[in-house]
Amino acid sequence: MKEFFAFQYQTKLLAGLFFALLLIFPLTAFAEGIAELNFIGFSKDGKYVAFEEYGAMYSDAGPTDSFSRYYFLNVEKNVYAVNPIRVSIERENEEVVSKARARARLKAAPLLKKFGIVPNNHGSLLVSRMMTDNAYQEVGSEGEYRTINFTTEIVLGMGYPPGHDFELTLKTLASQENSPCGSNSFKIEMLLKDKTNNTEKYLQKDSDVPKDRDCPLAYGIQYIYLYKNSLIIFLNTYIQGFETRNAQYMAVTGKVALD
Repeated sequence: MKEFFAFQYQTKLLAGLFFALLLIFPLTAFAEGIAELNFIGFSKDGKYVAFEEYGAMYSDAGPTDSFSRYYFLNVEKNVYAVNPIRVSIERENEEVVSKARARARLKAAPLLKKFGIVPNNHGSLLVSRMMTDNAYQEVGSEGEYRTINFTTEIVLGMGYPPGHDFELTLKTLASQENSPCGSNSFKIEMLLKDKTNNTEKYLQKDSDVPKDRDCPLAYGIQYIYLYKNSLIIFLNTYIQGFETRNAQYMAVTGKVALD
């Protein structure tokens, strides 16, 4: 019995010590150098979609700013519906990131209302490939490509309708030598094949690397969501940081025919 109470006392002591350490060294809610994704949702009609990325990035000079960025996309045209909202604050820690997010949220609120964005209206998550998953493969060399096959429905057996099948190919091509990024960065092509209807179309075909993409060294497909016939594909983009690479987000959108 004495051993039991001694064990209880030691357990409580260790728990109290751990709690005290948390107060002194709080757990970080974000990974420095890797942006976090906050997928806000589609509009009710699926015409627009919005998301936020936030975190703290590193540059060649070391730690830089904490940031929050809101993006609003026209799904069918795969373009910004309005210029992104970008808020950054010098210094990088959890508290500063929270401040940056709060400021960006206030600026984004009127646009969320304007475009009819419904929070958490994500539709169906069709593909999820975390960076820690061996199925996740980035591309970042001339002519390199990766293909993902997915369907819109889970086939459970007899009596259930078959899903609509797609094949998505992401290909990287070197940017032009005279571009702001030089030839060490990569632009992308993204081809979607509708295997059910036997059709295909390019969702994205860069003529060069846009300046606001920060000269990516590589890309990887992480998430694919479908709402009604509106598709959004979240890509990780890898850019040069301090001693290692930073990871940010971009999105490609499009409409698909499901009839």
